[in-house]
Amino acid sequence: MSADKDDPTEELKDQLEEWNMGLDELQSRIERAEAEKQSRLNERAKELRSDYEAAQKRFSSLGEGTPEEWDEFREGMKEGRRLLDEALEESGGSSGSDG
Repeated sequence: MSADKDDPTEELKDQLEEWNMGLDELQSRIERAEAEKQSRLNERAKELRSDYEAAQKRFSSLGEGTPEEWDEFREGMKEGRRLLDEALEESGGSSGSDG
């Protein structure tokens, strides 16, 4: 008996090899997705750090600012916190903020 396409062993071996190649591709996609997510989160963290430093400087310079200036600053802080909470949620963590 010759080994041909009717040999179930060869067919299963081929299917296993295809499955293995598919698993390799899946793993590759997961790694790329994770790297992309990490890159995106790193970029957001840089932006948020820059926003935080700017807010810290503004806070220091406000001093005896007008009520309108303080209200504007508070609104900016709320927005900054919202963006931080979004980034924390995207990263799979929790902000622990009560609002």
